[in-house]
Amino acid sequence: MNLKTPKHKKNEESPLYIQIGRELEEKIKSSCLEKISETILMKEYGISRNTAFRTLNLLQEKGWVKRINGKGTFPVPGNKKNFVTINLLLENSFFMNIMSGGALSILYVIQGILKCPLASNVNTRILLVKEGTDEEKRNIAVSLGPGNGLVMFGGSFSKSMVSLCREQKIPYISYAPGNSDWNFIAPDNYNYSLKACSYMIKNSGRKKIAFVSTNHTGEWVEERFRGYHDALKKNKLPFVSDLVINMDDTRFGAEKLETLLKEKKIDAIFTAHYFPVPRMMEIIRMLKMKIPEELSVFVYDDMLELLRNEKISAIRTNFQAIGEKLCAALTGMIENGFRDDIRILADDELVLRGSE
Repeated sequence: MNLKTPKHKKNEESPLYIQIGRELEEKIKSSCLEKISETILMKEYGISRNTAFRTLNLLQEKGWVKRINGKGTFPVPGNKKNFVTINLLLENSFFMNIMSGGALSILYVIQGILKCPLASNVNTRILLVKEGTDEEKRNIAVSLGPGNGLVMFGGSFSKSMVSLCREQKIPYISYAPGNSDWNFIAPDNYNYSLKACSYMIKNSGRKKIAFVSTNHTGEWVEERFRGYHDALKKNKLPFVSDLVINMDDTRFGAEKLETLLKEKKIDAIFTAHYFPVPRMMEIIRMLKMKIPEELSVFVYDDMLELLRNEKISAIRTNFQAIGEKLCAALTGMIENGFRDDIRILADDELVLRGSE
């Protein structure tokens, strides 16, 4: 049996197992295959067992093969697996913020949903609602029929909406902070903030770390603040409230940061969001401070080209991977029944560029 075609390339954007999976789908549709296995794929495509395993898993998830214990894996040419629909519930103003580039992380999460390996069996649609009352959101949720699931972002999320989904057994998941008592997927804000601040303390000997933030991301910033606070505590350093700087009030926050730097009252900055970074870097340049000789800097998230150009260390979140996991979790719930125990903290990454 010759499975191999010249189409799949290791340098293409899609992972190899997805490329091979697409080719095999076409062969299964045309009834060209009678049996398939990891060993066959490894031999015909010259791939590793792990890649072969992932290819078969993908085909099984999409309904193109069926595994029978003791007999093997068999193609399903007449795949009748139903499509599912993932509904992204967004308030109008939040959606406009995404489209204008003000919420890049959400845009990347949505891209991840669309690029999920299951996406060929998933319809995705955006449901826009007015700000404020839950009534419109609740009406939308209860109107969703079988085969539908709900993703709640930003202001579209509320405890009353969770209660409704639980009562009506509506498959749902929220992109929400990771201390929530409901289905969620989120970056590991607390632990990676703790790691970043501890790194500056232990590896760079910093003892006067400022916490720079905005109110823009609410509970996300609160989790990052807890990580900062606990890093100080675990390393037996005092928490100084005067070193917490809110850059929402740009003038006051900027003046406070400038004063603290001039008076040498801080030797490191942990920035809990990328929004204040451009103004913060302007102040550092104006004062001609050397990074990292005079000042360590760590930023949460690695979203700006400025961070890479200035070689600023950052916490990087793979938002596209979050979108893919969200898609897989919600699709599984739609197909296999309601669950209320999905708690996923995505792995972040410390990107060390020498500024820490």
